[in-house]
Amino acid sequence: MVIGYTVGKHTISARFQAYSGFPYTPVIDSDESPDNSGRYVPIYDYDHLHSKRFPWEHRLDVRYSHKTNHEWGYVSWYIEVINIYNYKPKNDLAWNYYKPHGEDNPKLKTQEGLNLIPNFGVEVKF
Repeated sequence: MVIGYTVGKHTISARFQAYSGFPYTPVIDSDESPDNSGRYVPIYDYDHLHSKRFPWEHRLDVRYSHKTNHEWGYVSWYIEVINIYNYKPKNDLAWNYYKPHGEDNPKLKTQEGLNLIPNFGVEVKF
């Protein structure tokens, strides 16, 4: 969904996105390998590849832009914040190799890295 409001040379706009999570192959069991080592390897459900999905994801982007018209074209500059409320999706599985498969292994893992992204730019059209 996109919404915007323009007054003269100024525009404020927002874009909201919601989408289903990425598919993944679930872990159905584990195997201690090598035997008596205390290290467990996940066993994936290869009969049902990509049969589960991570939770829904969403984000809100907000932008301010200023456009100046000239005889030869226009200059427009903008400043925006992508993912303004810094939502961090859970889109990875964290496997603990020192625990067997169970209720808390694997766990859904939150995406690491920069999620709130400030951005700016200039557009010139001749």
